[in-house]
Amino acid sequence: MPASLILLQAVNHGTEHRSQVSTILTQLGVEPPEMDGWTYFFASGKLIEV
Repeated sequence: MPASLILLQAVNHGTEHRSQVSTILTQLGVEPPEMDGWTYFFASGKLIEV
């Protein structure tokens, strides 16, 4: 099995879980936070704007 297929599945799996978390939070009346990779990296300091 090619590594690219495993990576694709990992990314897709994470996307599905973020969607589920967003749905649950929305149903509870909570606005879900930004959960994309860019927001994470900016918040973590791993990606610095130039």
